[in-house]
Amino acid sequence: MRTASDYFQERLLRKEGSTTVFFKYGDDKIRYQEKVNLKWVLYGETKTINGVRCQMAATNKYGRRWIAYFSKEYPQSLGPYKFNGLPGLIFELYDTRDQYHFTLTKAEKYASGFTINLSPFKEYPKDKYLKAKYNMENTLAAFSGLEIAGEERKYYQSLIEKRKKMYNNPIELKPFE
Repeated sequence: MRTASDYFQERLLRKEGSTTVFFKYGDDKIRYQEKVNLKWVLYGETKTINGVRCQMAATNKYGRRWIAYFSKEYPQSLGPYKFNGLPGLIFELYDTRDQYHFTLTKAEKYASGFTINLSPFKEYPKDKYLKAKYNMENTLAAFSGLEIAGEERKYYQSLIEKRKKMYNNPIELKPFE
């Protein structure tokens, strides 16, 4: 499966029931692996999305309530981010706080396979990965190679603080739920 998304800086690879999450920031490359176990409740409610009849399902995961609409016409058990496990492709997924909302706009079948080499990505347990990713994005370590002192240091630190406030809505409010 290939996915095209600029929303998530992380990339995901699902293989044999396991999800590998990998992230690149500058020259730094990190990853972690986990088994995602979603317990979906299926509902009889349906709606049409992009001309395809879809059925409703819901789950609680990562500190949010998620509503999905999937289609059995596409028997792939896939969806955005880590969401899978339904008897069809997820066409729409949103949280009940309406902070995240994904809608499938296009699905294509690729005839050729592809390979991904994850060996350059240092593997961590999920908790250490999250700390490393945070440090890469939200500390002066993000500006590796720069010598920053005095007023410049304060200026860059203020930029980092603004960035943290702007992007302080992680999809996983409870990453170990």
